[in-house]
Amino acid sequence: MERVRVDEVRCMHEEIVERALYRIVEDLAEALDRTPPTVSSRALVEGALKLALGAYNSARLLRDECRRAGGGNPGG
Repeated sequence: MERVRVDEVRCMHEEIVERALYRIVEDLAEALDRTPPTVSSRALVEGALKLALGAYNSARLLRDECRRAGGGNPGG
């Protein structure tokens, strides 16, 4: 069995988290698009989308830093 460096595992984890957050952002953006302005829960969807976008951007920065450090798959 091939040995995997801890840095590679960490970078794989960062990529998985980034992809999951991207899908959450997509779903929330679609939910916001489908929610009429008159629905009171629209503000909650907007807030959730802003939080998810912030988390996604942070995950993307961490993944980029991980790749720069040489622990990840640059094609990936």
